[in-house]
Amino acid sequence: MDAVKFVFFFLLLVFLSGASVAQEDEDEKSRVGSSILDDTTQLIYGPTTSLYTYQSLIKDDTWRFSPIDTGINNLHRFNYINANENRYQNLGNIATAVQPIFYRIPDQIGVSAGFTLYDLYFQGPDEIKYYDTKSPFTEFGIIWGGQGRSMTKVDFSRNINERSNVGFEYRGLFIDHQVDRQRRGDRNVLSNYYNLHFNYSTKDKKYTILSSFARNRHKVSETGGVPPPAVEAEANDGTQSDTFSPPDLEILFDEDRARRIGDDIKTEELRINFRVYQQYIFSDLVQVYHQLDIDRQMSDYIDESPVSDTAQVNDFYGFRELDIIPRLERSVFLTTANQFGVKGKADSLYYELYYRARNFRFDYQFLSTDSLDIDPNSIEHYGGLNVEYRLNNGKKIFGFAESL
Repeated sequence: MDAVKFVFFFLLLVFLSGASVAQEDEDEKSRVGSSILDDTTQLIYGPTTSLYTYQSLIKDDTWRFSPIDTGINNLHRFNYINANENRYQNLGNIATAVQPIFYRIPDQIGVSAGFTLYDLYFQGPDEIKYYDTKSPFTEFGIIWGGQGRSMTKVDFSRNINERSNVGFEYRGLFIDHQVDRQRRGDRNVLSNYYNLHFNYSTKDKKYTILSSFARNRHKVSETGGVPPPAVEAEANDGTQSDTFSPPDLEILFDEDRARRIGDDIKTEELRINFRVYQQYIFSDLVQVYHQLDIDRQMSDYIDESPVSDTAQVNDFYGFRELDIIPRLERSVFLTTANQFGVKGKADSLYYELYYRARNFRFDYQFLSTDSLDIDPNSIEHYGGLNVEYRLNNGKKIFGFAESL
């Protein structure tokens, strides 16, 4: 009896499974709408389905999207000096103050804050990538360097639909002192940068909008330099006096002898940028655009050393006017710029005409407006022309002019 029941249930299962397969075959034949995408056994998504571009490539009407870079070329150039072909010099440690070795033409011909030593560590709106990803895209990188030098980068982006995308990027710099390092986490530089970005285009690409928000807080605990060893030297009059010899460079590599002058002096910079760019294409020859930029740059100099030794403080600064503890010197530079332009292309010729109104305000707690040649709260008016002739080999001949 049990054997009969077993055979009965076995035949029933075979019948039901056959009916199920037949039903699936009928459903596949009758299915008209979407089907399930087999992305498990097939390699559908990859570097060629995650594309990115920059605002400049959309603005000049090239619309060139590139696949993400999976190569290892120059992967070893992880710090900013090497990544920029050694055209900058810093103070001997990653993310410290930098300046170009060769002169660079300023990007802004009008009023600026004047603080440029940390420009390299701020990724502005022109450097932000805008993605078109068919699947969620994540890039993660971390570098653990010797003596507590670590760098972190996280990039995430995904499409909302086929015409819009949203994403963010984070970069952290956690750099310890390299001379007289007291402990793990004895920071020389602490920097946190992030940006949020969004892009949308209509189906015919006549209207496009790009938006980004970027923020960077860069904190540096200055070393004060390395004191050279004191030596006895004979003065011109025959007496003995304490002088200082040139710094002994070997002291930098001797953990028992290397000493910093102090950590009482700190610098800090906060930068924020918000940008909205939008354009509308009437035809290849006539296109209009508008760009809004709101920027804030706050620069702090903080001296927390005690002021009991007035002579020592006066010797360091040359004179002393501020009797405050801690000595804080802060400047804030705010700008709001609206740019309107007309652009277009005819065959290989591209043109752009624009007008920009830029409001700025400079706040400094110890500023005397009588000592400045300009009003610290004013507006500037710009006009510009950009012309390009694009050759067949991908190169171009271009010229631009801007007037204030």
